[in-house]
Order: sequence, then C-alpha cells, then structure tokens
Amino acid sequence: MRNVRTLLCRPISSENSPQKTPPLGIVFSGAAAEKEGFEIEYWDEQWDSQNALVEALQKTDVVGVSSFTGVQLRYAKKILIEAKRMGKITLFGGVHANIVSDQCLKESFIDYVAIGEGERTLPSFLGYLESGVPPAGIKGRDINYRPAPQLSTAEFISPLTEKTMRLFELSNRTNDVMLPSSRGCPYRCGFCLNSMVRERRYRMVRPEAWTSWLDRLLARMDVRWLQVGDDYLGNHDRIVTIGRILQERGIKWYPSFRADNFRRSGEEFAAQLNALGVTDLAIGVETGSDRLMAFIEKDETKEDILHAARCLAAVGIRPLYSFIVGFPTETKDETIATLNFADELHGIHGGNCNISLYNFTPYPGATLFAEAVKQGMRIPEKMGEWETFTRETVITNNSMSKEFRNLYHISGLHFHQQPGSKTDKNFPGKRRWLIKPFERLCDFRWRHRLFKWFSLEKFCIEFILKNLKKI
Repeated sequence: MRNVRTLLCRPISSENSPQKTPPLGIVFSGAAAEKEGFEIEYWDEQWDSQNALVEALQKTDVVGVSSFTGVQLRYAKKILIEAKRMGKITLFGGVHANIVSDQCLKESFIDYVAIGEGERTLPSFLGYLESGVPPAGIKGRDINYRPAPQLSTAEFISPLTEKTMRLFELSNRTNDVMLPSSRGCPYRCGFCLNSMVRERRYRMVRPEAWTSWLDRLLARMDVRWLQVGDDYLGNHDRIVTIGRILQERGIKWYPSFRADNFRRSGEEFAAQLNALGVTDLAIGVETGSDRLMAFIEKDETKEDILHAARCLAAVGIRPLYSFIVGFPTETKDETIATLNFADELHGIHGGNCNISLYNFTPYPGATLFAEAVKQGMRIPEKMGEWETFTRETVITNNSMSKEFRNLYHISGLHFHQQPGSKTDKNFPGKRRWLIKPFERLCDFRWRHRLFKWFSLEKFCIEFILKNLKKI
C-alpha cells in the first residue's frame, strides 16, 4: 500500500430529495486510485455522520471533495474548511471545479483543483505528492497545469471495490442504485455542460465489461430495480443490448432517453422496452415553444415529444418529463406554452407520468451562458455566491423571477402525487396526510397559473421535511 492516505467526500446535494444514488464521482475516481495501490476511504453525507467525518479526517493526509454548482457547494465548503483547519491537503473536483477552476483556487480552503475525469486526475495527483512527478489535470498555486487526456473506451474500470461496495449497498435500500454504461453525450443542447466539460465526446463501456460490473454487484446484493444513470444511453441497438442484459438477470430498469429515440418504429420500440422490463424512464422535453426548441439547439421537435408520449402511454410505461423555464429571450407567452405542453403530456398518459419544471441555470461553458450575460447576468465571484446561483438571482430586472422560483415546488407537488413518486417517498404511509393540504393548494395554483406567492407554504413544507424524522 502506498503512503498517501486519502479521504474522498460527497456532500449532500439536496436537503429535501428522497433519492440516494451512489456517489459516482468519487467511487469511479477512488476505484482507479485503489487500483494504483493508494489507500482510499470514502465518506458520503447521505449516509455517514459528522462524527464519522471527523474521525476519518484525523486519519488521512488528503481530502478530496466533489460537488456540482448550487446548494451542494455549501456542504462541500464546510468539509473543505474543516479539513484545512486540521492541516490536510485539499483537492476539489466535480462539475463546479471544472467550470470555474481558477476562481476555486482563490478560496483559502482549496489547495488544488482537479479538471477532467477523476480516474485520470486523482491517481496522477497522489503520485505527484509521493514522487514530485508533475500531475495531469491538476491546477495548484505551486504547479504548472497540463490537461489530462480523456479515457478511451478500453480504459474504463469498474467503480466496484470492497470499499465502494458499501455505498452501492446503501443506495440499493431505496432502489436508487446507478451503474452507468456510458459517459458523455454527443448532442449540443445549449443549456448543458456536456459540450464544455466532456467536449460532446460520447464513449460507451464495452457490454462485456459492463456485464461483469453488474454481475459483481449482484453477487453482493439483491438488485431488482436499476437506474442505469447514463446521460445518453445510445441508439436503438445499444438500448436493446443493455435491456437484454438486465432482463436476463430479472432486473427492471429506469433509463434516460431522448424523444427522437422513438422516431423510427416508435410503437414497436416502446413495446420492446416494456418487454425488457422498463417500468419508468426520463425524457428531457425542456420547452413547449417551437422557437425556443430551435434556439436551445435541442435538435428535436414538439411532435417528436408527442409521438414518444403516445407510444409510451400505449404500453403503460411511466415517464418523467423534465422542463426548463426562464431561458434567455423567453417570453411570458412561451412560458405559458411550456406549462400547457406539460398539461398536454400529462393528459396523454392519463396522469400516469411525472413532470418536473426547473429554472434555467446558465453555467459557464454552456452555449447559452453568453446569452444570459447579454441579458445583464452578473457572474458570481466566490463559491458562496454560486450556492444559490440561478438566472433569477443574478438578473435583477427579471419580472418573472419569483414565479420561476416557485414553479419548481408548485409543479412538483402537483405532478408527483402517484405511488412511488418523489412526494410519496418523502412522505410515506400515514405521513402523507401532512402534505395533502399543500398538494391540494398546489393543484389550485397550477390550474389557475398562480405562482407569485408561495413563501409561506414553502416554509411550512421545508419545516415538515426537516422535522419528519422526529414525528
């Protein structure tokens, strides 16, 4: 065992979400470092206590933290500050580190920033600490940066080790196991970070390699439902290949698709998915405006979405449709068109679908970031400002900002009422009655498009969620 001890941490990303997926960012990176002989430990705030964190920090030399942009940064910062207080070397990685790396290095609690895929950057960095060999993909105040090459298909390694397996077992308790079979996405959606972080490079894990990962997982736990976790699962043949692997093992699964997967023989494809054990899936719709669909370079049409919806409804597969409101140049009429389109899709499925509406967030590196800046967006200058970063918080002349903030919560409670939905998981059994009055209120607000006032209800809901365990 090599002599640099490392603790990898995943901060919580939401105080309210019932979903508890494995910390893929740190387990892939850690598994690669373990393979190189480094001593790696893992701490996941979803499951592990603060006392466990303090004990782990006392035994380590390096603390690595991975975080997305947004509220997760608040918790990442706490870990990094405590690590520096205890005299540890800190390494910051993940999406946020990749999009504003130089800014991150200005924070006193961050020593180094990892840019690129963790399987490359973490072993390289730990090797640098041992031997002084310049690392790849690492920025620091005392080293010259050189980029790390992306992994090839043949270089992907399993995220499953004796130490990481615990985190997959914990996620299996809530049916939230993820085991991605690919990385990246070849499409060019203007709001997405894939075009910057992964340069639109799409790579598939070889089916035989992915099957070996899956079988190792099944040898340790009884997995009956799997979220594959790919940003883009692939074409028709690739999807069917993954489906057959899972069907042979008796696993139902939850993939993410594009609606244009159903352009060719959509009815037959939907029936095939149903036969392969797909019970739920996710489709990014984004908008109900034809103009915006072209503006964001989605490379799909509303008719693609409607066709996919009809095909899925015919076989009873329940989709999650994701929308975004507040795109640059979006008008109030186009926002209303998006809400109406959500209702239309809900009607096609007879209510057997979930729908989520998110606020547009203009990440640096995404195509639409420049458009948001043109509208007057102020770019945050410190990590603390990124914690609550949305388009509305940094464009002061946006008259729809309050409605956009409230839409996420109101639409969520309106559309996520069926068994197995997010609300059902947050309020299981008789506890559901605690949220029923708010569901009825959100139904009313949605029908009448009343989104401006929601502060009191939001406060009450968050209070109930935070104190639910005590009830």
